[in-house]
Amino acid sequence: MILIVPDLIPKRLCKEIINIHDKNHDLITKYNDTRCLDMNVLEDDDYKIVKKYALYLERYFSQFYPKCFIEYVQIVKWPPGASMDTHYDDARPTTSLVSITTLNDDFSGGEHFIQEKKEKLEFIPETGKTLAFDGMKYLHGVREVTRGTRYTLAIWYTNDLEASINYS
Repeated sequence: MILIVPDLIPKRLCKEIINIHDKNHDLITKYNDTRCLDMNVLEDDDYKIVKKYALYLERYFSQFYPKCFIEYVQIVKWPPGASMDTHYDDARPTTSLVSITTLNDDFSGGEHFIQEKKEKLEFIPETGKTLAFDGMKYLHGVREVTRGTRYTLAIWYTNDLEASINYS
């Protein structure tokens, strides 16, 4: 199942998440063409804010995907020229779902796509829009950002409570 939910996170909250990425530039890691900020390296206040939004999404998607627990969270900056080739989300064997929330839409390109057999499904980025799907099942990627900078909140989920960030 592929879910597309417009306006799941309000624009002002999307701006708050972008600001957290930009002010923590010393904690950024480079992955291919992107700049990633992992939630687990944030200081207390920023960590709590990002975790609050992530838990909101976890609760929302648990309506559709039973046993949906947060596994990993990143705020990702996609500068001009950044893209992501088609791939499966197989970095962690416990991943069962991914959600990508677009945090801004003042850029060109950067469309998320899913390669479904011989057909490609493209998703036009809009601020607050969230796409959720099984990243281990669907081959997917991101088209090149051609103008401006794209920001996303990427969350990987698991159905294994012990592999989640909430396990204690």
